[in-house]
Amino acid sequence: MYENFEKISEEKKNRIIKAALKEFAVKGYEEASTNNIVKEAGISKGMIFHYFENKKNLYLYILDYCAELYFQKTKEICEKYHNSAFEKFNQLLEERTEWLKGEMYLGIIISNALLCNLPNELQPIAAEKTQSLIQRMKKVMLNNIDTSDFNENVDLNKVFDMFSFIFQALTMRYLKKYSFIQSELKEEEVIKELEMMNKELVCFMEIIKYGVCKRE
Repeated sequence: MYENFEKISEEKKNRIIKAALKEFAVKGYEEASTNNIVKEAGISKGMIFHYFENKKNLYLYILDYCAELYFQKTKEICEKYHNSAFEKFNQLLEERTEWLKGEMYLGIIISNALLCNLPNELQPIAAEKTQSLIQRMKKVMLNNIDTSDFNENVDLNKVFDMFSFIFQALTMRYLKKYSFIQSELKEEEVIKELEMMNKELVCFMEIIKYGVCKRE
């Protein structure tokens, strides 16, 4: 589908990707303008349609691009650690949060796809792509984990699912509360909220790890 785009130089390709990332993150899919993208990328409007045919295909390409980068970063971090599940997840949260500070647009596009904050026609496609991403991340996150400190009846897959549900819920809350999709993205505010969300995730992980009620 994207053969024409893949044939162009890396420099030109990166300009288009960078411009599209910014436009879709700042404006959201419906308000995003291909006019702004081609202007930012320094190409003619005809070329963007030659490469992608329409805005929908361009967005889906960008979503795939973001998902792959997000997965590769998760994989890179996870492969460095072979300790307990909670230590590994803590390291992942810390390092991925630091990485996302420099990849704000990517993080916003992934978050909006994860929460299906998209037009109806794109929601099932985005849901399929994000679920595929989650399953790929689950595989690398659960690989080489020391579970010796877990209760013997604990299902590690359920623990991962619990983390995933909490992460999605917090992401939704922060996106709604602080409206990251706006005409101007304030980098300092986004970084601050990323750090706050990360701290909350760590707190929830501590609750999961140590429990709530005293054992009789």
